[in-house]
Amino acid sequence: GQAFPYKDTFSTDYGTPNRGWISLTVDSINVNTDQITFTQSRYFDSTIQVAQNDTANIQNTIAQRNSNGIKFIRLSDKKYNVDGISLPDDFSIYGRSKNTVLCKLPWSSGITGSNEVIYIGSNNFSNGMEIRDIAIEGEMQRQFLVSETSGNAFSNYAINVYGANLIIQNVNIENVVGGGIRAQNDFGDDDSSRIIVNNSKVADITMTDNREYYPLVCSESREVFVNRNTFQNAPGFVDASLIQNGVINDNIIQNTGSGLYIYGSTNLVSNPNVIRGPS
Repeated sequence: GQAFPYKDTFSTDYGTPNRGWISLTVDSINVNTDQITFTQSRYFDSTIQVAQNDTANIQNTIAQRNSNGIKFIRLSDKKYNVDGISLPDDFSIYGRSKNTVLCKLPWSSGITGSNEVIYIGSNNFSNGMEIRDIAIEGEMQRQFLVSETSGNAFSNYAINVYGANLIIQNVNIENVVGGGIRAQNDFGDDDSSRIIVNNSKVADITMTDNREYYPLVCSESREVFVNRNTFQNAPGFVDASLIQNGVINDNIIQNTGSGLYIYGSTNLVSNPNVIRGPS
């Protein structure tokens, strides 16, 4: 896709106007006159849209708690605009009954170079991470696909984690420009082991069928449990190929490519599931 232009050097006078967006810091708010004053001086026309960026506050809290040996954060039941939340190894993030919404900041693909909303912040093998009770709104119409390099081939997936003892529970992912959940390991020889995806939903992903993004990728993993989820409206299938030991059942899989792909998997229970769709 074509990036909506990031204009970090907007003119301080009328100059030649350009469409785009910019990141500014609020200096003060006058509630009596409904006026916002920024620390930087920039010129805009009469119509602008403003979105608060909550990323720094969340990341600073995560870093502080992690340094103190507290390996989780619990977010309030509100909407947060984020360009992407980076989790340390073995760190968990909790919401409050899906009333916690992480909304991908409009056009923030240009800041981070990815469409990840929650991702692991290093190439190490995490051992023990849980993502629970969170809704993710991808703002598909205000994002663009980024280049998928060999160092991050899943940079267009809303959740991108890898390691052992990964738990994704009560998570809703909708309206994302790329894929849904990636939970596997491409770094080193270790396969992801003990992956649980439970009571979650991935729906309405990817703006085009030209690229086969998947609602869930948990291939080449061991001890996989995918139960009571809904995967709906995606160009790609649920990728559960080359799994050793797992249970994938009681899921609704609808309009997701060819449904459930389990090629090369061994010791895998893959029914009952409800699989529907034109494919």
